[in-house]
Amino acid sequence: PMYETFGVLLVDETEERRTLLRKELGTWLSVVGEASTAQEAYTLTKQLTPDAIVLSVDDPVARSLRKIEALAVALPEIPIIALSTSKDKEIWRKAVLAGARNVLNVPVRAEEIGETVKALSQQVQNRRLSQSGAQPTGLAQGTIVSVFGPKGGVGKSTIATNLGVCMASGKQRVLLVDLDLQVGAAAIMLNMVPKKGLMDLVHNMGHVDREMLSSFVTRHSSGLEVLAAPIWTQPDDDMMVFEDIESVLALLASHYDYVVVDMPPVLHGATLRALRVSTYVLLMTSLEVASIQACKRVLQAIGALEFAKDKIKIVINVPNSANSLSSQDVSDVLGYPVFWSVPHDVRVAEASQMGQAVVQAHPGSKASQAITQLHHTLIGSEPERAKGLGGLLRALKN
Repeated sequence: PMYETFGVLLVDETEERRTLLRKELGTWLSVVGEASTAQEAYTLTKQLTPDAIVLSVDDPVARSLRKIEALAVALPEIPIIALSTSKDKEIWRKAVLAGARNVLNVPVRAEEIGETVKALSQQVQNRRLSQSGAQPTGLAQGTIVSVFGPKGGVGKSTIATNLGVCMASGKQRVLLVDLDLQVGAAAIMLNMVPKKGLMDLVHNMGHVDREMLSSFVTRHSSGLEVLAAPIWTQPDDDMMVFEDIESVLALLASHYDYVVVDMPPVLHGATLRALRVSTYVLLMTSLEVASIQACKRVLQAIGALEFAKDKIKIVINVPNSANSLSSQDVSDVLGYPVFWSVPHDVRVAEASQMGQAVVQAHPGSKASQAITQLHHTLIGSEPERAKGLGGLLRALKN
């Protein structure tokens, strides 16, 4: 058989269905094990190291989705292929967001599963090569900085847009990607009206060149290019964007020096994959207890994963002056050092209301100086000594 060198683990609560699936797949793939629960699947995967997990999405659907999410978080390197008897695209979307790499409709040909396992295994191999320093595509990769805040109201999009504007003020080519599809704040905050954006890229992933990519982005006055979220989202948009998010970000990083990603405020299997391929993750919190606790849950969820030690950077954004906690308190609770702090500054809200980046509108403000210094620290440069604070925004020492 064509794909017998690939091993899969079957996950289904019903032994009868597992038997039928094993019989169907056995002529194409090597079925290395079977499991009925997520815990059993995790244990067997650690023992047997299959190339993929084939998991049935059954009623109740919520329980199947929880299995996918648990396995995707615990075993991020093992692709999960979901099998669904339903043709409801909303279920498919939720499966992808939970962490499935692909969803196939039952009945499905064993050959189709084999093709899927082969393609996903190749993606995993390429990603490992990339992480080891090799470039399977031969393309230079830029730095991906993801801004992630698990609780709303922490200024995630404000930091992402202003950081992007700062980075673009130098000689680098910088792209801001708005992955927060349900809000799509990046373009609004920069007073931009994109004609095309992220979904146009996703629809053309198979044949995007530099010229075509340029037609999907919108250029800001600072030089920052923005790949905007759609103004109106469709039910399948999340699924399409996140089903191969690693390839999307890798493509963008091959064309830009820096890719700043405004992440959605939810940690699920798909966003976890995006965080894994990021160079840095700015984990945003305010000084509110609920926000700090949300960050702690994120750190606990990803604690067992192979994140580089200095990949996660805790950033405190202080949205108002009524705070009794300190940076040290945050560090003590999270068990992580606080990398950066952006002070409370009324100029931020003023600039946002005008559709401007505060680093451009009020370069001398406390928040602008903090974001500017964050930018220089991340890229490892020092601001040139220039007359006026505006010079800090226009100059980078290479």
